[in-house]
Amino acid sequence: YNGTPVDPVSVLDGIRAKLGGDAEVRYAQGSPHHSGLPYLSAVPPEVLYTTEAMEENGLRAAFYPNLKGEGAPLFQRTDSLVDFYWWDGEPPVEGLSDDNYSAEWSGYLVPRRNGTHALGVNGKYFQFIFEGDTLIRNHNIHHSNKIYRNVDLIAGKAYKIKVLMQDYHSDANCTLHWQEPGLPLAWDAIQAARWADHVVLVMGLTARLEGEEMRGLELDGFNAGDRTSLDLPAIQRSLIRQIAATGKPVTLVLMTGSAVSISREHASVPAVLQAWYGGEAAGEAVADVLFGDYNPAGRLPVTFYGSVNDLPAFENYDMAGRTYRYFDGEVLYPFGYGLSYTTFSYDNLILEKDEMASDESITVSVDISNSGGWDGEEVVQLYIRDLESEEVRPLKDLRGFERVSVKAGQTIVVSMTLGPDELAYYNTAAGSYKVEPGLYEIMVGPSSVSENLLKTELLVR
Repeated sequence: YNGTPVDPVSVLDGIRAKLGGDAEVRYAQGSPHHSGLPYLSAVPPEVLYTTEAMEENGLRAAFYPNLKGEGAPLFQRTDSLVDFYWWDGEPPVEGLSDDNYSAEWSGYLVPRRNGTHALGVNGKYFQFIFEGDTLIRNHNIHHSNKIYRNVDLIAGKAYKIKVLMQDYHSDANCTLHWQEPGLPLAWDAIQAARWADHVVLVMGLTARLEGEEMRGLELDGFNAGDRTSLDLPAIQRSLIRQIAATGKPVTLVLMTGSAVSISREHASVPAVLQAWYGGEAAGEAVADVLFGDYNPAGRLPVTFYGSVNDLPAFENYDMAGRTYRYFDGEVLYPFGYGLSYTTFSYDNLILEKDEMASDESITVSVDISNSGGWDGEEVVQLYIRDLESEEVRPLKDLRGFERVSVKAGQTIVVSMTLGPDELAYYNTAAGSYKVEPGLYEIMVGPSSVSENLLKTELLVR
């Protein structure tokens, strides 16, 4: 699940705001998210008209104080385009309540190109009428849906359209969106890359591809919201290869809601920033990191595998061979991994004592040195492994972490508590948490990779 920003700052806007007039920034879309998923944007005013005579751009809007659009409208106007979000109880027009109202937009669409257009609406409870027939009907009062149909259109011809929207609650949105045919996306991006001194390539997924119970979505790599491949969609991988082939330095920014396998991309681009799905100020945050105004210290909450073939089939919820806790193969980016503009080293792992009773707590300490040239933050991670358990226990288990600030050239001591809460596991036979006596391996480091962890042993009596 992910939130939907109302007015987000894009990475492009963040970069332009950061650089101001100090550099020229060119943009090219490059590719859609998926070859089977159109890149939908609001239908622009220049192709919308209030009448068939095409004398005024836009669509005629009417707002009704009821859900059925009955009676005389409370308010009418011409909207240049249909792309609205009304949140937090904000009514769309003065005098209208913030729920239980309806709106309609009507007029004509005059396309600029011949060919198949993706045409539809993003909203909750709406009906889209095209040339007198209902093209799309959506009844979902809980969350918005982006729905489209492929329609063959003739350039210059006026098509009669109407969008009907109902708002049952105090938040609503409605966007008339499309994708025109024949856009040379990859070509424009390659030309821009050849011109540039540096390329910021923003790739990733979308909530239109990954989610829960997305019935009807069947595309290469995706099935009803589930992933059948961990790779980026093929059209994105192709664009990355072509951009990398220009020889220009590339920073790949990934905006996804889950892990992706980017083994080939990892080998062909010098830098990758995992930005996830962004919030309102995502573009500003990404720009701060890209241009060194913020030294990142993010850590991966999931494992990035080299390939879906590294994992067993997901036929049940048995975690054998999955996650950092039970997977013993090589991975692309491990759980807990993250880079910084500085470097850190670990030394002198010390347990307060190497034997303890099961109801005791001890202090685990380690020296952290900032060996680079920047002040920065490090996330120190504490893992344990039960070496003598009679039950199946994880290869390692994160039981504590501390995010600490360390100045360049400084060494600090980081301490964490290890006690019953950290050592206990849920015993299904007993139906309760339990601390097993025996020998434990205690590991501290910057990620879950065993080679990067300092290790010692603790005996629990």
